[in-house]
Amino acid sequence: MIIKKFQHSCILVEENGKKLLIDPGSFTFIDRLLNPDDIGPVDGLLITHAHPDHYDMDAIKEFMKMRKMEIVTNDTMSEGLKLAGIEHRRMEPEEKTTVAGFKIRAIKAPHGTFPGVTVYPTNYAYVVNDTLLHPGDSFQVPQVDVKAVCVPTGGPWLKMQEYIDFAKAMKPKVAIPIHDGMFKDFAVEFPYNTAKQVLAKEGIEFKPLKLRETLEIK
Repeated sequence: MIIKKFQHSCILVEENGKKLLIDPGSFTFIDRLLNPDDIGPVDGLLITHAHPDHYDMDAIKEFMKMRKMEIVTNDTMSEGLKLAGIEHRRMEPEEKTTVAGFKIRAIKAPHGTFPGVTVYPTNYAYVVNDTLLHPGDSFQVPQVDVKAVCVPTGGPWLKMQEYIDFAKAMKPKVAIPIHDGMFKDFAVEFPYNTAKQVLAKEGIEFKPLKLRETLEIK
């Protein structure tokens, strides 16, 4: 499995000649360092939840023009896609299916909490080919055994200790920081170096990926 990061929570997974994109949101394209053409055509698309930093309707439509693809999401995100006239498939919690040749398991996982907010969209964590977990905006620890875990590291709903504890609990070979589109490089230098040192003691590689950088998971 080849994993490539495209800013914030946007992850591209490649295996067996197929490409699966997860959470191409507004923060992926907001500073104009890349556009959908830079990512290119994909065979499948997963959206974890209905917050704009995890989906961009204009970008989704651009991907649809490039290649016919399968789009999968949950109940609250499904409503938005229906209004936009975008064909998609809605998964149920704990459902297992195949999307563009990838084995997908959807796990309903609560979104991290904001002060003063009481209602949150449904958030799904997705397990891809029994190898990678993308949790959306959740630190719920599912009972899965995977080699790589995407770990949210920035946002008003989390703190550093939480994402380190999440990585420790998941016990992957590699933890890939996501949800960091609001950070500048200098702002993550200290916390990411700290996370590397702490998680290395647990046998976990904390592996930040730069824009378009790839990681192979065997």
